[in-house]
Amino acid sequence: MVNTRSSRAPLEAEIAVPPIAVRPGLQALRDRLALTYFGCRLRAFDIVWENAMVSTSGRTFYRRRLIKISWPILRALGSRELEAVILHELIHVHLYLEHGDGSHGSRFRAHARRINRLGGYNIGVHHDAAHQVVQRHSWRCTGCGMVIHTSRDVVTI
Repeated sequence: MVNTRSSRAPLEAEIAVPPIAVRPGLQALRDRLALTYFGCRLRAFDIVWENAMVSTSGRTFYRRRLIKISWPILRALGSRELEAVILHELIHVHLYLEHGDGSHGSRFRAHARRINRLGGYNIGVHHDAAHQVVQRHSWRCTGCGMVIHTSRDVVTI
């Protein structure tokens, strides 16, 4: 990739992802999804939004009995993707509580296939949501017109 600063052409801000003002309530969503797909509420694990998590869309912490959902990633996506991420994490919780193992093994994959079939989701071993997010900053070189997508702001000197 060409370093646009060396060509002396300034970069101009082109696109900014607008933040969502209201965060959906996770507890009620967790309870509804757990009841629908697992027949129980799975309240043994709390679920919270996480501002600092930017490399994955969701993560389950077994010892802390906590599910963290990435606000920076999921705010840019729709409610269906949020549901899929919560369901992915709920499979971990269900398997951990039932079998003492929440890994991505054959039981996990079987639950994911069942939920995908029943609900029309695309739950897999890995979260797709983190890869679908539009980068936070896009810059267009005023010299050549090339667009650069970054997750960080570009500092011009």
